[in-house]
Amino acid sequence: MAVINPVFVVDADETAIAKAIAELRSFGRAVPIIRSADLDPATRVYPRRVVENPLSARQMEILVLIANEGLDSVEIGERLGISYYSVRTHLVKIFRKLEVHCRSTAVAVAIRRGILGGGA
Repeated sequence: MAVINPVFVVDADETAIAKAIAELRSFGRAVPIIRSADLDPATRVYPRRVVENPLSARQMEILVLIANEGLDSVEIGERLGISYYSVRTHLVKIFRKLEVHCRSTAVAVAIRRGILGGGA
């Protein structure tokens, strides 16, 4: 699984984080973004909160490819040797589990919850 680095720390709401991720993707590589509020106040180390990961190994692979490389469904399918439709099915399940409706928000929520980030 790919390592996520570097990390941007910002003080912003979920919409601003999603917008920042989209802007960073325009440079060819997504950079995970976390809020400083999610850092442990004593150590300033991320994450302050880590929840049990609800995603399967394959769903994590897909989310990491979206976060690190900004791949679309076709590119993810080619990389993982699965069909476009399988990727879409995994995305629907990722969105449901994270309670989101788009890729950039899924990445932002996963980072905030400690599912992605800091060597995930």
